[in-house]
Amino acid sequence: MIIHISLDIVRLKFVWLFLPFLLYFAAPSSSSLLYAVGVGSVGLGVRFWAAGFINKFSELTTLGPYAHTRNPLYLGSLLIGLSFTIAAGQMLLVLVCLAFFCFVHIPKALREAIELENKFGDQYRDYAISVPLVVPRLTAYRSPFLVSSPVRFSFSRYWANREWEAFLGTALVFGLLFLKILQ
Repeated sequence: MIIHISLDIVRLKFVWLFLPFLLYFAAPSSSSLLYAVGVGSVGLGVRFWAAGFINKFSELTTLGPYAHTRNPLYLGSLLIGLSFTIAAGQMLLVLVCLAFFCFVHIPKALREAIELENKFGDQYRDYAISVPLVVPRLTAYRSPFLVSSPVRFSFSRYWANREWEAFLGTALVFGLLFLKILQ
């Protein structure tokens, strides 16, 4: 349990601790920032879509983006993180972002997979066999366990999952990188 808590603290706090280093070493250009905003927007879009479907640990979500990847929130976070490093124009920061994802998010996703398998059994096992952990599959998964589902995207679910915080944080970082261009 201590390892779980410390990984969560690292995962949640590292990004904000990393921000001053990103800004210090960043050498953004107008074109790198523009390209990065595009990548970041895709990441935010994936997180937006995912947060509007998921009811964390209360039900197995296999619709929307969860029909393509078991962890669309982590995929969106990866894209947002990469967008910051792309904007910064420093390859070393891209590698730091990828390493962080591999050493923090992937173990967390694997740990969550065990919890979901324990909770949902065969339903989760069928889903996990068919849907990749992070890299999305092109065709949507269709669960044999669901005859019909009333679950649809819900803006109130998005809001309850506090996903707007990712939007505000991303906007703040891009704003600071834009200010660095003006210096």
